[in-house]
Amino acid sequence: MLRRPALSTQQLWILRTGMLVCSGVLCAFSLYLFGQHMWHGAITGDWPWIWRTGQWITHHGLPSTDLYSWTFPGRNWVLYQWLFEVAMAALYSIAGPDGSVMALCVFAVVIYVLIPTAIHARRGVPVALSLTLGSLVLLPVSINLGLRPMLASCLALLLQFVLVHRLRRGTLSLKPACAAIAAVYLVWANMHLGVAMGLVSLSLFATGDTLDRWRDQEFVADWRSYAWLTGAALAGSLVNPYGWHIYSYIAELSLESAMNAHIHELMPPDASNRYVATGIALLALALVQSWRRPGRLAAGDGLHVLLFAIATAHSVRFVVWVGLFYALVIPGLWANDRPDHEPTPAARAASVRILALYSVLALAMIGALLPWRLGAVRMANCAPLAGGIRYLDQHYRPDTHWFSSEIVGSCTRLYAPQRRVFIDTRFDMYPENFVLRWYHAYQHRDDWQRLFDHWRIRLVLLANGAPLLPLLEHNARFRQVWHDRHTHLFELRLKVDSNAPGSENNASLLIRDPEALH
Repeated sequence: MLRRPALSTQQLWILRTGMLVCSGVLCAFSLYLFGQHMWHGAITGDWPWIWRTGQWITHHGLPSTDLYSWTFPGRNWVLYQWLFEVAMAALYSIAGPDGSVMALCVFAVVIYVLIPTAIHARRGVPVALSLTLGSLVLLPVSINLGLRPMLASCLALLLQFVLVHRLRRGTLSLKPACAAIAAVYLVWANMHLGVAMGLVSLSLFATGDTLDRWRDQEFVADWRSYAWLTGAALAGSLVNPYGWHIYSYIAELSLESAMNAHIHELMPPDASNRYVATGIALLALALVQSWRRPGRLAAGDGLHVLLFAIATAHSVRFVVWVGLFYALVIPGLWANDRPDHEPTPAARAASVRILALYSVLALAMIGALLPWRLGAVRMANCAPLAGGIRYLDQHYRPDTHWFSSEIVGSCTRLYAPQRRVFIDTRFDMYPENFVLRWYHAYQHRDDWQRLFDHWRIRLVLLANGAPLLPLLEHNARFRQVWHDRHTHLFELRLKVDSNAPGSENNASLLIRDPEALH
């Protein structure tokens, strides 16, 4: 069998330099695309009420009923993410929108790129490879990443991953591991319902270690350790204002399948999206390398990537977590063949230099290039709606019943914070049947006139492209009282010419008590 001739020192230097240059170009390009996406989409439609709620809690304490909707003002409000809202309100008051998005970008680079790279460098994985894979992971992750409570779950899952790995390798004993897990879950349960994913993650580690024990793998923990970790996690998670109710609340939301079917982030990802395609390509690369080097990964690690990839195929919301586990697990497929490999001092120094260079590149991209190239951060596409919201707020009484999309409802928190709305983006805070009836009315389906009659709607504020807009423009019972290039405000007529086009189908919109409008 012919053997390849050994490369000379000069050839090796040229090859490594070329690989580093290619890696640097890919990292820079990925960072720029990621930052650009965050600049335009990190502040989502949820942000206005997250910010305002955080402000309210800071000054008044935890509310028990809805602060913002006139439809269900007395409905119990389960603010399971109250601590995240308080933290984000503080960040926003200090850094403003641009600084908040910069902080999010730095956070993402740290947990998706720098920390995984530092972990893998100890196992002999080339730093340039880990940095490149982590940077590319940021692209599919950006599809659903934003200034939202999911960030708490990203950080908590990362911390749990590190703690479990240290426990399995014997560098952390069980008691401090349980104490650390309890502390993580205590904070986590007050920031995001993703705390349930943490328990799923622990079960995946336990299942994987059981499989690895049968394969005589070296680094595993026994079922008793996982039982203690799970108990500590549950105990920590119960230190929240709602106790066990957060878990029953998760179950209730999961069963509301009819409502969930209309929530964008709970739908499957669009395979034609270039960032989704990047994620699929990264998974394909992982499959090929797994086939080339079988048994390289711990079973529990592989189960995390597999299960969260399947979850992402059904719901794009999970892309942020499959990306995290990909960055934490998959570079290990390129680890040194010797499990006890320790990089030499020279290799460690080179790794530190490359990490420092990458960090400088990321900070320069986020802190200088993006603001210079893209200007101010986009505020959840709320700016085009500002004129209509302000006109309504200035010309109609606070108790006027009005109808809008959920995005208009949420953006109202920015421009008319005292104005209560019909609905906003917090679908889980409303009864499922109400959300479905609103959705069908907004899509001008299922007798939208009856919904308007039931809630005594006087005003309708719609943005360009709203499905209901063409109907109201030609409806005899509504007149357009204001519009600009982006929004249209309609008012209910109390008297209608019976001969006017469309009037024969609108008898249900007659108001029985006109005084209720004023």
